[in-house]
Amino acid sequence: RNRPDEDLQLGRLVKRMGFRQDFAIGFDLAEVEWYPSLGALMRGTEKNCLTTFEYSAAAFVLGTVLMLVFDLLPAVGSLFAHGPAQIACIAVGLLAFAHFAIVGRGTWRTLSYFVLWPVFVLLFAVTLVRANVLAHLRGGLVWRDTLYPFSVLREKVGGSG
Repeated sequence: RNRPDEDLQLGRLVKRMGFRQDFAIGFDLAEVEWYPSLGALMRGTEKNCLTTFEYSAAAFVLGTVLMLVFDLLPAVGSLFAHGPAQIACIAVGLLAFAHFAIVGRGTWRTLSYFVLWPVFVLLFAVTLVRANVLAHLRGGLVWRDTLYPFSVLREKVGGSG
């Protein structure tokens, strides 16, 4: 209640209560336009970018750096490393491709997701940084024209909401 991140907090509450969560892939079952443009996506995901890090600047920086390292290192290393390091990066890249093949179930998504993954990661990093800067300039998260101050959001992290 009174949270812009109620979906994520509900998930945390479910886990804290000892229940399990699962998901299903339904590419052929339904199709919904999530956001009509990249700008709308960046604005729409602002509220969740900091929730994931429980509104901690240190956790945000660490998480963003680790995401960039782990998601981009295989691509960069495959192209520029030599010897065993390059082989390891290629192996990790092949594992990533297998992941995309399983998730995409052999659709066009497999190759396009794999090839574009570094671009997606960089765009997501920009989204994270943008959300963090804007939230700190505003003193909290804005969702549906309402400002949720950090003081209120931080006191409810890990609690019952």
